[in-house]
Amino acid sequence: MDPIKEAHSLSKKKKLKIIDKEIHKLYVACKDSGYSAQRIKELAQPIIHAAQQGSQKRFRHKCVKWAVICSVIFGFLCWSPTNYATKVVTRKFMVNYILPYYDWTSWYDDCFLYNPYYKSDYQGLLPEECEVCKNLKNLTELHNVNMSYMEDLIFRMEPALVGDAMHDWKSMHQSVTLNDIFEIYKTNTETLSNEKLCGLRVSKGLQLDNATILDLIEKVHAKMKDGEHGNFTSYWTTCHKDSAKEMHKLYYTPYFLPGMCEPVQNKNFLLLGRKAANTSKILAFKTYDGENAGSWFAQLHGSMHFILKAQDTCKDICPRLEVYLQKGQILNVPNERLYLVAFRPHSKEAVAIGTSYTHG
Repeated sequence: MDPIKEAHSLSKKKKLKIIDKEIHKLYVACKDSGYSAQRIKELAQPIIHAAQQGSQKRFRHKCVKWAVICSVIFGFLCWSPTNYATKVVTRKFMVNYILPYYDWTSWYDDCFLYNPYYKSDYQGLLPEECEVCKNLKNLTELHNVNMSYMEDLIFRMEPALVGDAMHDWKSMHQSVTLNDIFEIYKTNTETLSNEKLCGLRVSKGLQLDNATILDLIEKVHAKMKDGEHGNFTSYWTTCHKDSAKEMHKLYYTPYFLPGMCEPVQNKNFLLLGRKAANTSKILAFKTYDGENAGSWFAQLHGSMHFILKAQDTCKDICPRLEVYLQKGQILNVPNERLYLVAFRPHSKEAVAIGTSYTHG
């Protein structure tokens, strides 16, 4: 076979091996001839130059290749459907596989926010912890509540109904109906678009699956135009700074909360619903901000029926509590471990607001 054709038929690895062998022979020959290392380097400049050019060419090709790949990925992620799907997938991945095992409080002493998804070694309520709710059948409205007294209630995980904490709120002296709440979102499209990913839950009365707040508003308004008032219960979380700031105009921090209670940043709850005839849809309130976390709910309009059902070990020991929250009253539920909270409108129309807090 022709040596040239034979060389062309060899693999790249064998070709490089032959070239390397020949260069090594040339180096040995030069050295045996008495050439210095500097002289050998000067004579080898054409080969070195060719090798550097090849290396630079490969580097440029890699840069162009990765630039094209990154541009395609970036463009793909900027496309709205893909962008939304990526957010959903990454969020589920974080919630299911990273956040349950990452407790940043072990790295930092003073954390503003605790990881609500972290699975600690907590094994549930102990039987002795059920003593606080064993004989608690109803709540008496409290007035002029001392912070130290409220602190004791919080440490005992005992709910409280306070009737004098909303007198100076602006929302007590203005209309805060469902339409007023919807109007806030309709006139602020930026807030509305941000809220699309913030935990909207709706009862079966409106038949909405994977709905946004915009879907809820449009559905309610459509029913009103048809002469229907609907029968539904819903709530959502204002988990963005702009919307949280807008909702904060409706309330002040209740005076009775002790200094140990730190509000969860940018996290308010709007609870609302309509009641048709004598029936209303019940909806479970689901949130978790840590083992030592609670929530308070303030009635802004109408009346809301709250049901507190003991969980875990205490579910067969403690009776369920029923509270009919009237305008101007606040229900404080100091520990999410003890009670599961559910609610529904008790009046024709009802609006309440609340927030979560953590405590030591």
